[in-house]
Amino acid sequence: MLGDDLTVDVDRVTDRDIDRLEEKVAELVAKHMARQKLWTLATASRACGWIDDVALRIMEASGLSCSEVIARLRGASDLDFYFGGDGYDVSACLNWEDGVIRGHFRPLENDCDFGADLLTLLRSKALETDIASLPGRRFGDLYEQAFIPADALITAVTTSHDWLYVRLTVGISLIDDAAGSCRVSRCGG
Repeated sequence: MLGDDLTVDVDRVTDRDIDRLEEKVAELVAKHMARQKLWTLATASRACGWIDDVALRIMEASGLSCSEVIARLRGASDLDFYFGGDGYDVSACLNWEDGVIRGHFRPLENDCDFGADLLTLLRSKALETDIASLPGRRFGDLYEQAFIPADALITAVTTSHDWLYVRLTVGISLIDDAAGSCRVSRCGG
């Protein structure tokens, strides 16, 4: 079947219960069909996939080219980075998720975490503003963070105890590799 990077991959399923095994196989078939549509869209755009803006910023900070990142990700489930001084201030990771290279990061002081589309902040670090007014606003209007672009859109905010959960939509770009070199082209998000 097609893997997260939209290349042919092997997934194995096992279960002692035939009904659960059938469910697992059906889930894999559904994943394959969805990824086949993504592969078709990427191929029609002369691309090998997409990269989100957080991953793009992590890639740029790493000094690796897009081609190097793709080559390293083809042989691993994720690519880890550490940024900062001797004690490393931020750990970051890139990985493929359904045709998109996604960026994830966590400052090592553990007051913030970003994965997929969810930013988790310690409330004492977050701006104390009317939480209900945040959805629909741009992230950069409220907070500055090196790996999250200012134009990321806040779509939802919830709280739990000392934590603020901010759902974000970040832009994505095509990874054009039609000519054998990797170029990132801005596309609709």
